[in-house]
Amino acid sequence: MFTLGTYQVHFLTFWCFLKVKRKDRWRNGSKKKFQSQVDRETEFLDVQESDQKLNFKLKGPEGEIQQGTCRYLIGAGGAHSAVRKSLGLKFEGGDYNNEFMLGDVHVKSPQRMKGLHAFFTKEGILAFFPFDDSGNFRVIYGDFKNFDAAKKDLTLEELQFKVDQVGPKGIVLSDPSWLSRFRIHHRMAPCFQMGSIFLAGDAAHIHSPIGGQGMNTGIQDALSLCFKIYLNLRRGAPFELLKGYEQERLPIAKDVLRATDLATQFALSNSLSTRMVKKWLLPFLIEHTPLQKKMAETISQLAISRRDQKIRSNLKIQYP
Repeated sequence: MFTLGTYQVHFLTFWCFLKVKRKDRWRNGSKKKFQSQVDRETEFLDVQESDQKLNFKLKGPEGEIQQGTCRYLIGAGGAHSAVRKSLGLKFEGGDYNNEFMLGDVHVKSPQRMKGLHAFFTKEGILAFFPFDDSGNFRVIYGDFKNFDAAKKDLTLEELQFKVDQVGPKGIVLSDPSWLSRFRIHHRMAPCFQMGSIFLAGDAAHIHSPIGGQGMNTGIQDALSLCFKIYLNLRRGAPFELLKGYEQERLPIAKDVLRATDLATQFALSNSLSTRMVKKWLLPFLIEHTPLQKKMAETISQLAISRRDQKIRSNLKIQYP
């Protein structure tokens, strides 16, 4: 459901949102299933490549230095990736000065809220993203004012005040499982590979959450790269296949950053012309079925194909 003032249209019913705690449980379950190990409170320090192997250094929980070797290293440590920094790679881009608030909360409303709801006003943007049918939502508020880094952690009362100010009357928020105040960025590394060292996910690219493509992009990075590594180590595929990771994923990341940046600038614009488009034209366009299908393909990234089909065909291997 897409709401612009009193205008409502059905919109994007294919979206799926996961709470942070649920994602943590899923990750922990995956670690047990695949017998993988995660070393908490361990800091990456440095890596050097020599003789077709990587020599890395870590700092453990007690400050002890740990050393080891590996064939490949994937930097997936988020926007502040230590691996990316150790390679001397810039994280080029910028940020939006607007303030955003986020809360995973229970929503009680006089009217049943089903699907996605978004409100564009002169003060800011308010959106409700459903987790399930029991009233649990991710509530996001984007303020047209500049971000104030001196503000303290977000409270439920502050988010409720914004909902009362911008949203429909009578909505009550409760039972927060996550509250956050943040500013969004759009940045990307100039390359995703240096020798046998790779970047993936937010370590390689970060962008506006508009469209909800961050996790999709990161998962596809991981799937593409890890499957190529598997083909190289277990099935004898040439190292050249791994060079295809950057050729495949970097243009996709550029497209996502470009599209989300344009959408974010439009959403955050408070000019008269954009307000008129949001109020009168956007509701009509959103109900257009071909446009919905195009948006579904773009946001889900299901239309993206991989470019190593010839090598996979020679090895008689299919993607899982």
